[in-house]
Amino acid sequence: MKNSINYVLFILVFIALVFSVTFKTIYTRYKDQGVFELKRNNCDVVFTNVIINNTDDIKVKINNTNKSIHIEANNIKDKIEFSVDLKNIGNIDAIIKNYSITNIDTNGDKDNFSINVSLGQNQIIKGSQSAKLIVSIENKGKNQEELYYNFNLNYIFEEDNL
Repeated sequence: MKNSINYVLFILVFIALVFSVTFKTIYTRYKDQGVFELKRNNCDVVFTNVIINNTDDIKVKINNTNKSIHIEANNIKDKIEFSVDLKNIGNIDAIIKNYSITNIDTNGDKDNFSINVSLGQNQIIKGSQSAKLIVSIENKGKNQEELYYNFNLNYIFEEDNL
């Protein structure tokens, strides 16, 4: 009988020891390493509803993962214009932190083209609302056959903290 009481006490002490060592390890690990900074990367803004106004010689590809639009425009005579809806599907306002035009490829003179965007830096898209982005590509040079102009339009969104 005395052996069984000693055996039970030994098991209880062993369980308590394992519990305290486990608790101490977990507590120390989360106390030292468990604090992290949550960085807010992008708001929930998606590109939808591409409308090309005056030509069929343009291809617009939207990439919601990278928040970018790829444009392939062909046979540009004067001006080509298209629009894209930017929908904020979140409930927090989004601010356009920055945008850039990259990967420009053309067989004409780049200085003869101008790209105008209607939504620029520091503009706000309210939560659960849409904003229309209008992009126009204008050829200010001489008209050529088979003139093309390809580029990417990239946007960076952040939550509006105001």
